[in-house]
Amino acid sequence: MADVALVIGHHPDAPGASLSIGSFSMTEYAIWSGFARELARTLQPEVEAVVFERPDEKITPALLGPVNDSGASCAVSLHHNAVAGQGSGTEMLYFPGSEKGRRLAASMQRHTLEALGLDDRGIRSRRDLAFLEGTRMPAVITEPAFGSDEADAWRLLTGLPDLLRAYRKGITNWLSQATHDSHA
Repeated sequence: MADVALVIGHHPDAPGASLSIGSFSMTEYAIWSGFARELARTLQPEVEAVVFERPDEKITPALLGPVNDSGASCAVSLHHNAVAGQGSGTEMLYFPGSEKGRRLAASMQRHTLEALGLDDRGIRSRRDLAFLEGTRMPAVITEPAFGSDEADAWRLLTGLPDLLRAYRKGITNWLSQATHDSHA
C-alpha cells in the first residue's frame, strides 16, 4: 500500500499547456514526467510513492482505477497553469467537502509559496475536475505557476529543485499530521 500516488499531468498525445520563455517551450507532460519520478525517489524510504501516467489522453477509469487501487493515503496530480492574457501565481485545487484534501492543498500551497515566491492565489475547491471527483483518497491538483507568464515560467523552470523539496515537505508534513490525527 502506497502513501502517495503521484500522477503525471497529461499524456504524450495531449501534453498539456506549454511553459514558454522567449523561444523556449516545454509541455506539462515533459516537465512533470521526470519530476514525478524524481519526487518519488526523494520521498523514499520514509514515504512509499507510486507514479502513475495517464493511459489515455483524458482522465478515465483506466487511470482512476489503479490510483484508487493503490490504497494511497493521498494523490497529487502535477500540473501548471496557463491562460491567454494575464495570469500569475500559485494555487492548489481540491474537491469540495474534503477536509483532508483541503489540508493537503494548504500544506502543498504553503511550501510551494516558500519555494517559488510567487503570488498566493490560494487553495480552491473544484467540483468540475474528473481527477478530484474520481479519487477515493484526499487529492490535490498542483498549479505552482503559470507557464504562460514568462516570469512565472522562469521561476518554475529554474526553481524545480526548490519545488521538489517543497512538494516533499508538503506531502510528508500532511502524512505526518494525518497519522497523528488517526492516533489521537
